[in-house]
Order: sequence, then structure tokens, then C-alpha cells
Amino acid sequence: MKIKRGFVTNSSSTSFLIYGVRVDTQNEFDKILNILNDPDYCTDDRPINARKIADYMSRWDENYWVGFSPEYCPDDMTMGKWKEEVKKLFAQATDIPVDWHCEGWYDG
Repeated sequence: MKIKRGFVTNSSSTSFLIYGVRVDTQNEFDKILNILNDPDYCTDDRPINARKIADYMSRWDENYWVGFSPEYCPDDMTMGKWKEEVKKLFAQATDIPVDWHCEGWYDG
């Protein structure tokens, strides 16, 4: 079973696109989320706000993703600058390279 938190989808198929990291263990996933959800990162004056973080877990193949959807790129910020800000935020939590991750599945 795949579990997704952060937005609603229909019950038979789903997909996501995030700029972030993929990790292999629940411990690493939880560690990153705990650091990024620290109140110091959850301020509305930051262009990249940890309140908008997306996290996904795959119960079938033990994959975990943490990142930000490009839909949260502020209108007055270029995508390049947004990516730089996301990388800075993740640098506080992990040394895993930040990149685009796109996944999808169908359960029907």
C-alpha cells in the first residue's frame, strides 16, 4: 500500500512531483521531517516554508520521499532561486543531494 500525506487524490491513482530527497529508511525519513518541522523553519516570512513540505511513503518497496511541490514557488521568485532555497533548507537536515522526484501509481 502506498501512503501519501499532504494533499487529496482519488482512490485509484495518484502521482507527485517534488524537489527534495528520497531515503531508504523510516529512521532517516523521520529524522529529516523532525529537523525540517522545527519551529525555526516554520515561519511565514521564509520563502520556503516547512509548513508546505510534502512527504510520501511507499509501503511496498520501502521508499520515502521528502520535498516541496513546485506549486509553492512564490510568484515573485524564479524557479532557480526557489531550488537554491530548498537546497539550503535540506542542507540543515541531510547531506543527500536534492533533486526532482516524480512518482505515480495506479491501484485499480
